[in-house]
Amino acid sequence: MGNILVAVILIALLIPAVKSSIKHFKGKGGCRGGSAGCGDCPSGSACTSGSCCACTTSTCSGKSNDISEINTQKKDSLRMTKTIKIEGMMCAHCEKHVKDVLEKVSGVVSAAVSHENGSAVVTLSSPVDDALLKQAVEGADYTVTAIEQ
Repeated sequence: MGNILVAVILIALLIPAVKSSIKHFKGKGGCRGGSAGCGDCPSGSACTSGSCCACTTSTCSGKSNDISEINTQKKDSLRMTKTIKIEGMMCAHCEKHVKDVLEKVSGVVSAAVSHENGSAVVTLSSPVDDALLKQAVEGADYTVTAIEQ
């Protein structure tokens, strides 16, 4: 009975490792196709944790194969910024108030607000209508004079 229990525990512990190895060799995780010639890297490339293939030679194409870096680049390329000219802000409290209302607008990732410059630079994850941004700021009792892309 004890041997059966030990066997069941070992099988339960090995299943995740076996599934990971199968994904690895089918190209669904980790390096695709071994340490040479995978992805955009030439022979001499090597698998590294968290990437498809990392070049270890100077003949690499220069393309990044690091998955997290590629995802970050895609997200950043989708983001755009708009600069909002605002009148009526006098202090850091005003900046915080405008920042808070802008960051509540759907599609706004962040807002950098300066009462000294009389502006806010918003970073967007998706297109946001200028009227929505203006409405948010003017709803906080400040005046929007312009919105630039």
